[in-house]
Amino acid sequence: MDNVCFLDILSDPIPEKNYKKSEDLSDWVSEKTGRGPLVDGWRNDTKPIMCSYKRVTCSFEVYGFQGRTEDFVHRNIRDILLVGHRQAVAWIDEWHGMTLEQVREFERKQQEETNCKLKSDIASPGSDPAIRPSFTRSISVTDESSLKKMGVTTLDIPSSQSSLKGPVRLKSTPE
Repeated sequence: MDNVCFLDILSDPIPEKNYKKSEDLSDWVSEKTGRGPLVDGWRNDTKPIMCSYKRVTCSFEVYGFQGRTEDFVHRNIRDILLVGHRQAVAWIDEWHGMTLEQVREFERKQQEETNCKLKSDIASPGSDPAIRPSFTRSISVTDESSLKKMGVTTLDIPSSQSSLKGPVRLKSTPE
């Protein structure tokens, strides 16, 4: 069953770390369009209005963690969408009046700037590149269908020939 979640870019709470006064739509006015500030009930009175549908699916099939992990993912995606849509409105003066080609070029430049900033945050200028630590993981799975999903080949061991007692882990990482 699908769960429909309505986002209100004005009054839904956002994580404190994402709050910026310049993006507070209750105190924002667009210089180019004259829109803003938004007030309670804005969805009923504001024209034009945009409606955006996003379908998010998450599957984390680990007993005991599935519900909590999927809820965590959905809450975080909700926050990302809420902040992103608030920014789209708050930054309207940067993109209003652009053609589709200009919007695509603007997006490309923004992505390039973001990638450069991320790279410079990881390795500051003049320093050696950051060394990524190596991580290993161990997975304990006993059912054949989960092993097949991970690409692990299973063996059929007839019970009469087996000296193994209980679940056994064979090749815990896929090869």
